[in-house]
Amino acid sequence: MFRPYIVRKQGIVNLKSGSSFRGRFHRVAGEFIVMREAALLPGRTAKEIQVVDGELVIHMDDVDFIQLVDQLPPLPVESPAFPIQQAGIIDEGS
Repeated sequence: MFRPYIVRKQGIVNLKSGSSFRGRFHRVAGEFIVMREAALLPGRTAKEIQVVDGELVIHMDDVDFIQLVDQLPPLPVESPAFPIQQAGIIDEGS
C-alpha cells in the first residue's frame, strides 16, 4: 500500500486511537510500518513529547492518516525514553 513511497521519509503517524507519533519511516513489513527515531507527541496519551526507545512498529489498520514532512524539528534533549506499554498503545494481553 505505502511501499516504497514513505520509506526513508520523515513524518507523523496519526492513529485511530488519537495518539500521534513522529519519526523516520524505516520500512514497511507486510501490514506494519516500522519507524525509527520516533517519539509520542503530546495528546491523549502524553502531556509532553516522549522518545520511543528502539523501533516503533505500527499496524496499518491502526493508522488514521500519515503526514509526510521535509524535515522534523529536533527532539528536546530532556525527553526521556520510555517503554511503549506505558503509553497505553500496546495491549500486552493480545
